[in-house]
This record gives sequence, C-alpha cells and structure tokens, in this order.
Amino acid sequence: MTEDELTRLFHQAIEEPAYRPVFLEHLLKSRVYVLGHAGTERRTGEVELDQDDRVWIKNWQRKDGQVAVPFFLSRASLEFAAPGEDEYMRIPATVFFHTTLGQMLVLEPNTGHTKEFTPGEVERLLDGGPGMKPRLNEDSVGVSLYLEPPDPYPHEMVRSLSLLLDDLATVERAYVVRVVTAGEEGEPRLLIAVDCNHDRGRVIRYMGAVAQDTAPDGIEVELIFLDGEGELSREIVAGFEPFFQRAPGA
Repeated sequence: MTEDELTRLFHQAIEEPAYRPVFLEHLLKSRVYVLGHAGTERRTGEVELDQDDRVWIKNWQRKDGQVAVPFFLSRASLEFAAPGEDEYMRIPATVFFHTTLGQMLVLEPNTGHTKEFTPGEVERLLDGGPGMKPRLNEDSVGVSLYLEPPDPYPHEMVRSLSLLLDDLATVERAYVVRVVTAGEEGEPRLLIAVDCNHDRGRVIRYMGAVAQDTAPDGIEVELIFLDGEGELSREIVAGFEPFFQRAPGA
C-alpha cells in the first residue's frame, strides 16, 4: 500500500469506525516517519536498524503540557506539520511502537486528521492486532442467561458493523441481543452473535474493534460465534432477526 493510499484509508478511518481495523492492520505492516536519528553517526532518512542501534526520537509538548511522540504516514505530512525539521527517519511501524512503548503517541499532528494512541492501545496492537477476543462460548453460558432485544437499540454500532461485514465475505449473518445473567448485579450487556466458519480470528478482531468504538457509553459488548448445536445459538436464531444477512451468492 502506498503512502497516499494509507493516508486516504486513515482519513476514512477517522470518519467511519468500520474502516479502523483495516487501517490499523495496514499501519502495522507499513513504515512511518518520525523525528530523530539512529546511531552515533546520526543516520536519517530510510533507516535499516541494527539490533544494537540506539535511536533518538523527538517528543513534542502538547498545548495541555503533556508530552507525546509524533509520527507521520508520509514525508509530505511530516514537512507540513514540522517545517524546518531536517532530522527524520522512516522506520517500520512495529519498530517505532516497540521503541516508544509506554509513551503517548500522536499520528499526523497539525494536519487536520489526527489520532492519539495510548500505551494500552499500542500494547493491544502489538499483541495480535486490533480488536478483542470472544469472551462467551456455549460451554460457559449455563442456564441463567436471559436474552432480549436491545433497548435502546445500538443504531450507530449496528450501522458500522454492517458496513464492516459487507467486506468480510466469510460472515453470513450477525445478531445483536441484550443479555442479562440471573443473580448478577450491574448493567446488562450486549451480545453480538456471528455466523462464520472461516477466518474467525480476523473477523472477531475486526468486529471487536468496531464494537468497542461504537457501543453505547457504559455498555459492555461480548462476542460469540454461532454454533448450530448449542442451546444459546438455537435460542438466538429462533428468537431474533439478524441485523446483517448476506445476500445469496454475495
């Protein structure tokens, strides 16, 4: 993916959560521009780092006084945001994330399209990519779960998930229900149930990332793959309409 293509995808991801997992996946495979140099000889530009290289990466102080590490998707955006800076490197994004682990990062500052990365976000990215793992399964459900239609309905989350699922060809259908566990205190959760037999790891990461970004405030979201033989799956399919259904042959 070229720098221009990655930048366009980033702009889409800023506006629409459905594009964010795809952008983050491509970002991890890309090189990024950072202010600084490598080694005692102060190497800059397209840098291939050796295991023993020391890297100096410049921090910026934000208006609120906090320190963040800027990085950029293209040389053009770096030069626009930081005119006059003549020491910069282009290094693999994964190397940059590992090098700055524990610090606040800011992507494309001063360009009009900006995203901050907290230390926790970076750790999750490096630990298998965007999204989350499913936390419910048929064996852990038991008989004390009560399912009902979501109220209020999570329109924004469903819209973004539907847009995402259009591009995930292995997903046939998906449901969202409200789940209450008997005897437990706290707010009810939303359960997203997915009918998918292939590429489940990617599907669950992508859907989890979008759900986290778009779920109603304060509402926990859990994910499960439908199993036609399980009691929970049968109850969902029999009692609820899918919010996403792939057209035959699509």
